[in-house]
Amino acid sequence: MTVGRLTVVCGPMWSGKTTALQRHADRAHRAKRPFVVIRPGCDTRTDHWANHMGTIGPGKPLVHDTESCKRPRVPPGTRLVVIDEGQFFGENDLWRWCEHWTLLGIDVVVGGLDMDAWGVPFEAIAKVAACASVVEKVTAICARCGADATRTKAISGDVEEPCDDGTSRIRLGGPESYEARCRSCWVL
Repeated sequence: MTVGRLTVVCGPMWSGKTTALQRHADRAHRAKRPFVVIRPGCDTRTDHWANHMGTIGPGKPLVHDTESCKRPRVPPGTRLVVIDEGQFFGENDLWRWCEHWTLLGIDVVVGGLDMDAWGVPFEAIAKVAACASVVEKVTAICARCGADATRTKAISGDVEEPCDDGTSRIRLGGPESYEARCRSCWVL
């Protein structure tokens, strides 16, 4: 029995995670390997699969409700599942889905933030990364000093500190709300 390969691409905002996922999908597209792109329904910033530079990835993304623990359906014959913004999915759901698909021989690539703006790891990404064959930790450029940025910093008053129950941990936003920062420039 051939099992699929699980790859995780993680890092801060503006580190090229979606671009890396688009490369995986583009390669599958050119090799005529059927693939599916899954995006969380709560990410309403665009209605297509684009990175921060505006490059639109191949394929029409399947938008999945993050409140549902049901595994997204992938068409028969799918050889690659690409999941963008994995931090938005439940930690046990994402991990179970990836395990299921890889055991069916489907390759899975998950991209997402590894930490929130307060430096707390996203459990969904951490759990999937622990089971992955390959983990690619990507960096951005620090908005303050130009060094390698491994963190995301909330810079807007609209992004408040998370509540004890974690409800305000995830806030959608772009350059008006967040910056990539190196560890030295990332100050609580």
